[in-house]
Amino acid sequence: LVLRAFDPAAAVTREALFRLDWVPVRDEPAGADGWAAVGVDAPGGTTRYPDIAALATAVRAGAPVPPVTVVRCPGPESPAGSAAGVLGLLHAWLAEDALSASRLLVVAERAVDAGPGTPVRPAAAAASGLLRVAAAEHPGRIVLSAVDDPATAAGLLAAGVAAGEPEVAGRGGELRVRPLGAAPPGASGP
Repeated sequence: LVLRAFDPAAAVTREALFRLDWVPVRDEPAGADGWAAVGVDAPGGTTRYPDIAALATAVRAGAPVPPVTVVRCPGPESPAGSAAGVLGLLHAWLAEDALSASRLLVVAERAVDAGPGTPVRPAAAAASGLLRVAAAEHPGRIVLSAVDDPATAAGLLAAGVAAGEPEVAGRGGELRVRPLGAAPPGASGP
């Protein structure tokens, strides 16, 4: 057995520090054929449903399971607020066994700070935190898309899902992802 003295200052090196940054990616054209949309405008090729229960009923009646189901994150106008609305949405989604092969793409408006010029909505930020936890508990089933304007982001949604990331952001018509990357020179550890 060989023991060495531990030097905390030497243990933290620049090569060991990482952080998450929003970086632009080239958004390859991707199709949304077969997708379902629940209460939100989505890319072409989607079928609209009034709610998750109606979609599940259609699937149980023989409609194909959509590869992706797009929903809009409940906003402050929802009676219970964003976080409570998202919790209800997640419960409804995860309770429907008929939709277990579909991925839920939640579109949240200004939920994260993914670039200058678009302030974050605190209620949406809280909801996105809840969605991140749910996505970690159900890998591959939930994708969060934070956009600056849901009305104009339909084209970025398909590209965001095609990127294969659990969370994407659309800012000013540009698709961004949040990979783990090395911290810049000069960053220090605790």
